[in-house]
Amino acid sequence: MIPKYLFIDDETGSVTKALLDGFNDKKLVNISPLTLSKDEPFEKVCNRIKEEFAAHQYDGVLIDLCLDGTGANSLAFKAQPFTQQIRTWASEGKMPHIPVVLCSTIENYDVYRKDSASHDLFDYYFDKTEVSYKRETARMKSLAEGYQLLNKKDIKVEEYLGRKDLDEIDDKIIDYLRGPSTFDIARRILKDVMPYPGLLIDKHTVAARMGINMDESNGWPKLKEAIYSQAEYQGVFSAGWKRCWSDKVNTFFMSLSEGRPYQILSAEERVAILERAGFEGLVPAKPIELNNSSYYNTVCCYSGLPLDSMEGIPVEDRMSLMPWQENHYVSFLFVARGDFKEERLCQDGLKKKLEIIHRLQDEQAKDE
Repeated sequence: MIPKYLFIDDETGSVTKALLDGFNDKKLVNISPLTLSKDEPFEKVCNRIKEEFAAHQYDGVLIDLCLDGTGANSLAFKAQPFTQQIRTWASEGKMPHIPVVLCSTIENYDVYRKDSASHDLFDYYFDKTEVSYKRETARMKSLAEGYQLLNKKDIKVEEYLGRKDLDEIDDKIIDYLRGPSTFDIARRILKDVMPYPGLLIDKHTVAARMGINMDESNGWPKLKEAIYSQAEYQGVFSAGWKRCWSDKVNTFFMSLSEGRPYQILSAEERVAILERAGFEGLVPAKPIELNNSSYYNTVCCYSGLPLDSMEGIPVEDRMSLMPWQENHYVSFLFVARGDFKEERLCQDGLKKKLEIIHRLQDEQAKDE
């Protein structure tokens, strides 16, 4: 069955209709609006939400952040209190745990981003002024189906992670991902695993660890298929977020390299190994401008290009990360050009930026 979402927004008219039509036309989710009345009391809206779920058994909620905006049916509240009420009902057993997806303009999202206390209320966010209907409907479908799986009684961690050999993963990670409730499991996977390289990695990081330029390598599809056949994450939410198990990617490469890990090899050496294994049409990735190393283990989070983390500028404070989470790094080039805003860097990142500036100045002085 196609998952059903209840859409809560103070806007009406052609723009809202176009948004709903764009989603529903993909036939992956079905979204129905909740009709609001201007300045409707909070309790009354909550009761109507509860009635809608009882009558139609929705699988999720799509909600605008600023319900107190300039829409014809604006309320005196933002999305957070309604979402908190839905989470409370679920924890009390009055309704199933469901995904809540936040949609708003990028300007409003900047306000939400600063309200870190409410981040865990929502499973996912997208900018409704620049919607990729294919991606967002796929992710909303994946979220709804994922919650349905997690709501199953006595579900085992092997089932929702889609992996039987959990003994290959640190017990502390598995214990954390068990979680006390459906919502906790979903939140931990969506917030603490999917966004960070570490336990799982995306295709850009996979390509970087193989040492290749993904865009220039016409042999990438064949290599990707081979890697994903052995390493693809097939657990909960995998239909919306394509990932690979990082340890299985490592195992794949070492099976071709006579046991040598990718970390001790340059991009050219990795590609040579892959070519000897029958993967042709691969182009080694060149270092980003102002970088030198091709011992890639990550990607620049601004450009998506392969990067050696030793040359990268860390975005998060290492102490704020969980043991399995690897830092996001940005290349100095994009910070120096102002493409990547300096205020997004942690203290260690700012320190690393200065170290690189001093190194480049020293190198320039030696050349003069």
